[in-house]
Amino acid sequence: MRWIDGGNAALGAQFVGSNKHPAVGAWEVTCHIDVHDENRAFGWAVIDPDSPGARWRFDLDPMAGGTRLRHSMVIGPGPSGITPTLEAMPDREARILSHRVDEHLTNMRRVIEAMKDAAEAATDTN
Repeated sequence: MRWIDGGNAALGAQFVGSNKHPAVGAWEVTCHIDVHDENRAFGWAVIDPDSPGARWRFDLDPMAGGTRLRHSMVIGPGPSGITPTLEAMPDREARILSHRVDEHLTNMRRVIEAMKDAAEAATDTN
């Protein structure tokens, strides 16, 4: 990701997110921070903040001996990168969405594990 106009993690700030998928290649989208509660929650809306293609969010909850990190994502209600595929194959919508959600789950587990490893490494060096 890269900040737009030198922004930073603040409510209303924008950044360009980049991604790639073997079936469609690489793309970039403008994201709008719509949740920012320092050390508690961070979220963003993709493309249009009023009718996003997706909303992504991370929540941190203190627990005995550590912190619980939860990730959530909602597709829609606005159009997203998967919209053309769904429009081309409306009879397969449920199957396509189920597959995409499974992909997101796998990828987000990797992201969360990498975040955990980075946090633990930072703790070990302090």
